[in-house]
Amino acid sequence: MFDRGLNEECGVFAVIGNERAASLTYYGLHALQHRGQESAGITVLSDDNKFLTHKGEGLVTEVFEDRRHLKKLIGSHAIGHVRYPVTGAEGPANVQPINLTATTEKISIPYNGALINAEQIKTTLESEGSIFHASGDAEIIGHILRRKKGSFVDRLKESLLEIDGAFCYVLLHDSGVYVARDRYGIRPLSIGKLSD
Repeated sequence: MFDRGLNEECGVFAVIGNERAASLTYYGLHALQHRGQESAGITVLSDDNKFLTHKGEGLVTEVFEDRRHLKKLIGSHAIGHVRYPVTGAEGPANVQPINLTATTEKISIPYNGALINAEQIKTTLESEGSIFHASGDAEIIGHILRRKKGSFVDRLKESLLEIDGAFCYVLLHDSGVYVARDRYGIRPLSIGKLSD
């Protein structure tokens, strides 16, 4: 049995442009299990441009014990997350990836890190009408992006100037997958390519 006492950090993973994206993400999360044992989740962007998500509390093998959940995640882009417990951010509402849908776009975010200005940003966003359903930082990033104007890439760049702390995340958007990490490079983030 996996030692649930071993808590390192969260882990994020993504696969782009592969019809086995969900399955490869499952194995990637399994390899990152040492970084988080509280919950696991995967979101794919389906061929008809919809997000399909399965997530839950527990180890990767527990969340996807029924392999039918994984087989339903059909799409060529997938993102995933394993989470370690953070005080004040426990429970099902904080299981990632966090999916946010607006009238014009949708985003899904698995996140690793801590924003040191999270409370300040959240207070500002709430005063502007944002409603939060979770207590983690991933949803804050999503709300910042939704408030910005311009192309998605421009909004993403602008949002990175607003947030401060140690973090990395992958973001699934209608237009593809994006990755980011803090300006200090504190959180690990690697990019690789599978051979053909």
